[in-house]
Amino acid sequence: MKYGKYIPSMGEKVPAFIYFEDISGRGRLLLEFLHRYFKLFPEDVFMEVHFYTKDDIDKLYAKVPWNETWMYEDPKTF
Repeated sequence: MKYGKYIPSMGEKVPAFIYFEDISGRGRLLLEFLHRYFKLFPEDVFMEVHFYTKDDIDKLYAKVPWNETWMYEDPKTF
């Protein structure tokens, strides 16, 4: 598997189906994409530094103003 990540809590390497090479400066665009993506695939997760679920992304999306560095924050703090 070329792109994937070992997830200790799962005990296995999980494939990365969508790989974003550089997301710096694209926080709003990425949040908009994920908000729409999770409507179609609510069981998926997004991982940068932390894991983000559909609920996490929905909470972020509802916050005004959006924080450009949201993808580096622990979703438990939202």
